Amino acid sequence: MQKKSSQAAGDWIVSHFSGAGEVQLTRALIESLPGIFYVLDESAHMLDFNSRFSKLTGYSPEEMRSRHALDFTDISYKEAMSRSIEKARESGEASMQAPIRTKAGELIPFFLTGRTVTIDGTTYIVGMGVDLTKEMDAVKALEEAEHRYLGIFQNSAEGLYLFTRDGKLIDINPTACRFHGGGREDLIDHGIRDLLIPEYNRPVELIARAVKMGRKLSGKGSGIRMDGSHFEGDISGVPMQMAGQAFYLVSVRDVSARVAAERQMERLRYVVDNTTDIIAIADESGKHLFMNRAGREFIGASLDLDPAELQIPEFHSPEVSRFIFEEAIPAAREKGIWKGRTSVRRPDGREIPCSQIIISHREQNPEVFSTIMRDISDRERIVEELQAAREWMGITLNSISEGVISVDRSGEIEYMNPAAQKLTGWDGGGIQKLAPLSSLTDPLGSEEAINRARKQSGISVEDVLRLMDEESREWLDLTELQPAGEGGRRQEAILLRKDDSEVIVEITSSKMEDHRGQWIGTTYIFRNITQHREIARILAHQANHDPLTELINRNRFKVFLDDAIQSARNGKGIHAFAYVDLDQFKVVNDTSGHSAGDQLLRQLSQIMRNHMPAGDVLARLGGDEFGILLHDSNLEASMKCLNAIKDAVQEFRFVWEDKIFTVGCSIGVVFIDEFAENETQILRDADTACYAAKELGRQRIHIFHPDDEALTRRRAEMEWVNQVQESLEAGNFELYCQPIADLQGGEGHQCEILVRMKSGNNLVAPGMFVPAVERFGLMSRLDRHIVGRFFEILEGFHAKHPDSLNDFNFFTINLSGATLSDEDFRDFLLKAIRSSSIAPKKLCFEITETAAVANMASAMKFISAVKSLGAHFALDDFGSGLSSFAYLKTLPVDILKIDGIFVRDICDDPVDLAMIRSIRELGQALNIKVIGEYVETRDVMEKLSEMGVEYGQGYYISRPMPFLEYLQSGEQAIRSG
Repeated sequence: MQKKSSQAAGDWIVSHFSGAGEVQLTRALIESLPGIFYVLDESAHMLDFNSRFSKLTGYSPEEMRSRHALDFTDISYKEAMSRSIEKARESGEASMQAPIRTKAGELIPFFLTGRTVTIDGTTYIVGMGVDLTKEMDAVKALEEAEHRYLGIFQNSAEGLYLFTRDGKLIDINPTACRFHGGGREDLIDHGIRDLLIPEYNRPVELIARAVKMGRKLSGKGSGIRMDGSHFEGDISGVPMQMAGQAFYLVSVRDVSARVAAERQMERLRYVVDNTTDIIAIADESGKHLFMNRAGREFIGASLDLDPAELQIPEFHSPEVSRFIFEEAIPAAREKGIWKGRTSVRRPDGREIPCSQIIISHREQNPEVFSTIMRDISDRERIVEELQAAREWMGITLNSISEGVISVDRSGEIEYMNPAAQKLTGWDGGGIQKLAPLSSLTDPLGSEEAINRARKQSGISVEDVLRLMDEESREWLDLTELQPAGEGGRRQEAILLRKDDSEVIVEITSSKMEDHRGQWIGTTYIFRNITQHREIARILAHQANHDPLTELINRNRFKVFLDDAIQSARNGKGIHAFAYVDLDQFKVVNDTSGHSAGDQLLRQLSQIMRNHMPAGDVLARLGGDEFGILLHDSNLEASMKCLNAIKDAVQEFRFVWEDKIFTVGCSIGVVFIDEFAENETQILRDADTACYAAKELGRQRIHIFHPDDEALTRRRAEMEWVNQVQESLEAGNFELYCQPIADLQGGEGHQCEILVRMKSGNNLVAPGMFVPAVERFGLMSRLDRHIVGRFFEILEGFHAKHPDSLNDFNFFTINLSGATLSDEDFRDFLLKAIRSSSIAPKKLCFEITETAAVANMASAMKFISAVKSLGAHFALDDFGSGLSSFAYLKTLPVDILKIDGIFVRDICDDPVDLAMIRSIRELGQALNIKVIGEYVETRDVMEKLSEMGVEYGQGYYISRPMPFLEYLQSGEQAIRSG
């Protein structure tokens, strides 16, 4: 390698490559090069260079020549530059891009080329370098621009599509992918027709043609999602050139939400315009900015009228306007909303009550207020009706005797009526928490108002309704009373009142449900049945006992008799049944009245009871008839007991006023053994034996033998039957009557028709012959005769005295059970009533419950037919059994005749008094008049009058008298007291 010299830059080149004349030209050429120029020796040291290179690096020419080529580049490029130098040596030329490091350390990008040159056997590398700074800046700017473009493309809120001119998608941004519901790989290569379409009223090819022809595009359309659904969009497109190629960029803005909002706004506008509520917006001065159709129609304003011309005072009264401006709007401004009641004035001047909401929109500047008003005139009318109904309900609940307690689901009491307070002993203080109905007039949250009005009382129903089982006296769980279905469950229990006293109640529980069928509480309805229970006990006792003698009655005795029959059939002994009939008892009744007869029966009952063996049974079977059942008694023992009773009765002397009576008894006996039939036959056989005893002279005991039954019966009964038939043939029956007094001071007269049979010079009372007549089926014939004779007498009297019957209210006529079932008699009676001049309303036919129920269907048919003509019916001997009350529901009677056994002692017997009071109240409830029989003293009559019994009948008022005589004498025959 040659030694370096201190030549100026380019001198070596000039000295080696130029002639003497060309030195200046060569140097100028080297210096004019736009880049750097250099020559490297064989060791790659700088041999020569132009001044541009020296100035570029900041090295002096001397510093330049002392450096290796690799000293002029960055360390990271030295290896690459070394390879490039070796390549030039091997192939003759090489090039590379590498930075030139200046003396100051700055790196300047260059493109370097080098070529080998051999001179005098020595190889040199001659090279040039072009400064790439501007080009690199341009590339960087291009890269930055591309990065910015990609950022905009990828992150744009609008969907961007890049199509070729034939409509093929080559790029799409994430926003557009999201619009279509797919990924980029799913959408690339799709045609524009698969992705975008114009709005429905424009040609489908519109977008595709714009892309193909490179025309700008702007308009509405829709995109097609991957699932086939569409989204609304604003579509715009522009043609563009890139790298010499034509493309088309489409931008889509998804306006589905805006379109949905617009549609929602349209629907809202439709609702606002078509609702029946008034909706308006006004400023604080009262000038309206908006009012819907309903509001304009309500106040009579034109739909075309500018809302600014509508002022609040124009359709409100001065008072309401002042209230809105001074109270409602300030309240809305303070709290954001106001709710309440106002009114709107209609064009005809009527003030219509409205519920109103005012909402403040403080975010608006200036502040505005929106309002909603609803006509509540119908609601207030309904509330008034409900209030009236509630007041009526309150009056009802306060008036009824049943206790009513309502509780909520937790068991706390919401309401107690006065009866419940009285029954339980609680005064109701702090218990009642029902909301006032006026809270219902708050149409905006009335439920909240009601809940606000309710205050927890803290008193549980279990504190008030303390119930015990009557038998076990264990506490009852009220939840067991809650109904499990339709209706409630009834139960009788002991109620422990607040003061720990006890009453017996009948309680019903019923669940309460709201309009959704949800259980909201329970109502308990209960009533005090202590008195009813006592009456029921009394009635039950009376059902089984004779009220006069307190002996068991015929019905109860039959039970004992049946038991004895079954016992005998089962081989458990032989029993004796004795039928006792008093002798000469009628004499006492007829001469001294029923009071004397009753007293005699009481005393004789006690005498017979005193001679009864323990465990045996004594009963009163009828008027003066008794039954005795001697258990496990043979002939000797039975006769000993019965003779003792017979003798005791005969020896008894009954004293009444100034008279002394002696009575006896006839006894018929039947022994009950394993061959006994039934109780009916036993009674019949004993009755037969008793009649035989009477036939044989009375005051004796006769034991029944089957072989003398027919003879005994014929002797005992046919005598009466024959006499009745003869009397019917000869007309030997005379009508009597017993006047009935109006105890309440009413005007007019009334009486009961009676009958007597003539026997020689005597008159026979019906009690003597009627049993035989009934047994032989002659009652219908006898009733026909009595009714016919009644009309005959009354018509004759009426013909002579046309106006006289005006003073008579009604006549009662007894009919038997057989008569009620006789269709021929019914036809006879209907014909007699129709053909008579007597008003049917003056006719009343007495029946007994026994007669009616024997053939209920026929009886009801008979009663209905007669009542249809205007006649009336009375139920005789009422109260003698529990069944009397039951039959009142079935038998359409107009009058109740209370059995005399309850009447005669009402001044002394509280039980009889209670019975009469109950029957009277029952009659009032059913609109049935009541007649008290056996009125034999002034005190009894006055007591009946005081209790409200309408009529009285008995010896004190009047004894029976001939019917015609009664008609003729008028009220002179009546001792009204």
